[in-house]
Parts: sequence; C-alpha cells; structure tokens
Amino acid sequence: MQDAIVMWRETKMVVLTALIAATYAAVMIPFKGFAPIPGFAEVRPGAVVPIIFSLMFGPAAAWGAALGNFIADIGGTFGPGSAFGFVGNFFLAYIPYRVWGRMGICPSGAEPTMRSRRQIAEFVIAAALASCACATFIGWGLDILGLVPFSAFANWVFLQNIVVSVVIGPPLLAALYPRVKKWGLLFRDIMSSSEAAGRHRWLLVLLLAVAVGSAYLIGNAFYFGAAKPIAGKLGLALGLAPSIGLMVLAVALL
Repeated sequence: MQDAIVMWRETKMVVLTALIAATYAAVMIPFKGFAPIPGFAEVRPGAVVPIIFSLMFGPAAAWGAALGNFIADIGGTFGPGSAFGFVGNFFLAYIPYRVWGRMGICPSGAEPTMRSRRQIAEFVIAAALASCACATFIGWGLDILGLVPFSAFANWVFLQNIVVSVVIGPPLLAALYPRVKKWGLLFRDIMSSSEAAGRHRWLLVLLLAVAVGSAYLIGNAFYFGAAKPIAGKLGLALGLAPSIGLMVLAVALL
C-alpha cells in the first residue's frame, strides 16, 4: 500500500484526490433521500465512480472515494458508522487498479480500454471484488455498532454496486480513458513506479478473493444459523474477524 502514501508527494495526485472527492460527494448527496435503510443505505448510482476512477487515477481515486463518501455522510447520514464507510469506500477504489492485470485474464500492463471481452471480464471481476469488500467491511462495522444487521446492509450495497458498475462502468471507462490518457493524467504517468514485477502477484488476488468471499458468506450464513459452529456465542463481530483481518492484509500486500 506504499503507493497510497507516496502519492501525497505529487501535487497532481493531491489535486485529483480533491476533485474525485468532490465529484463522488456531488453524485451521491442528491440520492440521500432515497434510502431502503434510512440513514445507512441509499440508492447509489454513483457507485461506479470509484471503480472507473480507480483504473485511471489509482490511489488518488481511493482517497477521493473515501473522503467523498465521508463528505456525503456529513450531508445526511453522518455517524459512528462513517468511519467504516471511509475505509470501505477506500477499498472500493483501491482494489480495482491493484488487481488489474494480475488475474491471468489480461496481460500485465494492459490498458483498461474496454475493447475486448477479456478486459470486460477482468473489469467485472475487479468490480465484484471491490464491491464485495466494501459492502462486507461496512456491513461488519455497522453490525458491530448495532446499527444495521450485516445481511441487510451488505447484500443491498454489494448488489447495487456490482449492477451499477457492470452496466455503466465499461462504456464510461471506454469513453473517458483515452481522454484522460491524452491529458497526461493517468496515475502511471504522474507517479514513478518502484513496484517489483512479482510473477506470483496473482496469489495475492486469490488470497483477497478467498478472504472477501468467506467474510461475505459467513456473515450471511450467520443470520440463517448456518454459521453458528464458526461464530459460536462470540457473535458476528468476532466470528468474521479472521476473514476481515485476512482481507485487510491482502489489500495491504497487493
């Protein structure tokens, strides 16, 4: 996760972070009144913004999504759960660009122009991982705080995020990516990469998928009684802690 720290040395990346945060907040705030779970889960057509921005602006998108969601919360749903929302939305925009080119579908270094079926397939998987990680982490946090049951929040947010991203994301990215590249604003054009090539990076993506998938499934199974042997009397908070910890570790190592 070194890139998410060193990016603050680049003025352009800092400016992009502010612009992305403002854009994300502006897209989300008007829909605060349309909430199936009032005060916590609203209609989010802007969920596509962190994912497509991630593939263009990298870590600036991650911080921008986290800050943008926090600002949007201040506009109507701010509370203890906003801290989990900050981290969850960071994941939503951090994961896509970190797993891109590391899943064995598209070659490493391939640009996300969305001109092939392989690229669209990789986009869908990246969006699914990011959306599930975001929904699972925030759902876990809200359940710990006793605000919203995990299954109610996580399922709604995951389903909405992935549907919006898959339907709107590829055409938007295909239209925007060439223009952003022409302007020299791609994060790879701004930041110098010191990252090792690492031919086994796909193992980290697999680790992330296992962690995210297990956390999501166990969290849902808990409410149907199927996860009682795993969580026991400790409850969802501690029952999911190992999977959540593994997910955070995988994201940090990507």
